[in-house]
Amino acid sequence: MVASSRKRAKKRRLVRDLSNVKFKEAITSSLQKHTPDYQLVSVKNNRRTNHAQLIDATLKREDDYELSVVAKRYLHMGRPTGKYHQLFNNPNSLQSRESRNLNNITDISGPGKVPASHLVDTDNNMSVIKRIHGESSWIKLVNIVKQLEDKPTSKLLYGEMKSALYEFVGGVARFVGSVNADHEKYHQKYPSYYREAKEFLAANEQVLKENFRRLMVPKKSTSRIDDLVGKLWNLKKKAFHDRELFVHGDFHANHLIIPDQDSTEEEKEPVTIDLETFHIDYESTDLGSALVIHPIGNNYIIRGGEFSNLINRYLALEHAYENKDDEAIKVLKQAENGEFAEYLCETKLGKEEYNNFLLGVFANAMVKQLQLPIIYHRRKKRAGMNEDMEERKKNDANYLHTLFLELIGMDQIFDGCTAPDQFRDYFHTLGQISEEVGYLKFHDGFLDGIKKGTISTEIIKGHPFI
Repeated sequence: MVASSRKRAKKRRLVRDLSNVKFKEAITSSLQKHTPDYQLVSVKNNRRTNHAQLIDATLKREDDYELSVVAKRYLHMGRPTGKYHQLFNNPNSLQSRESRNLNNITDISGPGKVPASHLVDTDNNMSVIKRIHGESSWIKLVNIVKQLEDKPTSKLLYGEMKSALYEFVGGVARFVGSVNADHEKYHQKYPSYYREAKEFLAANEQVLKENFRRLMVPKKSTSRIDDLVGKLWNLKKKAFHDRELFVHGDFHANHLIIPDQDSTEEEKEPVTIDLETFHIDYESTDLGSALVIHPIGNNYIIRGGEFSNLINRYLALEHAYENKDDEAIKVLKQAENGEFAEYLCETKLGKEEYNNFLLGVFANAMVKQLQLPIIYHRRKKRAGMNEDMEERKKNDANYLHTLFLELIGMDQIFDGCTAPDQFRDYFHTLGQISEEVGYLKFHDGFLDGIKKGTISTEIIKGHPFI
């Protein structure tokens, strides 16, 4: 009874913390103390943070009176005793994890990759971050998709889609390559921060279990899911052999902002936002997550003839940014199709490393696709909108099914990676999880077919080492 009462009291405290009134009070206090020139415009809540949009009152002209910065107040996340919660609520460091990430990235890798962090108010657990004026890659892609619904055979629109995807993948490569160009400097200058970035990966296992539990049929036992996720995590450690680098951790098309055309020359490069989950993980993490683009799905990406080019473009540009090769970056930005593969063959990247990365991209895309209904459901619930999560699962299941179908024909890729048996077991286990949560129902022998598939020309086409 006492424990139950404490849980209810804790929930009530969280609700109070999330209230607009409390947040407005915190914002007002911080503004008066640190940046009196900024004025509050609007406030919105979500599960982990409060966001407030502010204007700079010193701007004179009415047309300049734009939203200048975004304030975020960071709240508790995850179970109080869990590692994930501790990483987001470290009393010995600045409360805003994103602010630390932004400041450290800017300090080590230079400005222009991420937004500037103006201040961190530890008393109110809040940070103020510069707002980037521009359009997210997701908005650009969705607008093209809507036009394609009316003109499905338009070559011009498909050309625009290709350009937008190239721009997006190039932006992901720029971020990952730029921050890892000085990887060792993070370790040398911020050793405790570096250790935390590595610990963050282990904490994600618990988050994965919690997300998959929410996909389960109500009252169905979750013990098998916990066992399968534990097995998946152990297989990941054995199967993945692409490099461990700093990654965004939750890269999607809404997290890359393309600045307005009237921006200054140095501000025209894409900017990566929402760095709360920045940590050290496998290199394939960000691209795998990024290529799951709702509502485009992955049929266009996987089966639209551009998949290999997108993979090769990413790897080529990431290599050039990481090596600070400005000449190669300039050439690759204008390159087409086979030129990316030619560049990769000139680097030290080998067939085995390429295959490790490619399978890692598929693995991360599948895990992200499996969790999308949960993420979408939370957003709709916070917005007060009714939503049938089962219907959402059915729609996203088609995209996941596409990825599983492609695995059937990737024998050459599996056989050419570092740990083929472990990778096959990884995808087999992921298929079992998909069935357990009711996401997909495979035909008899389908999952075993992942271990016995035939060659898929769609995936191998453009592979620089075959």
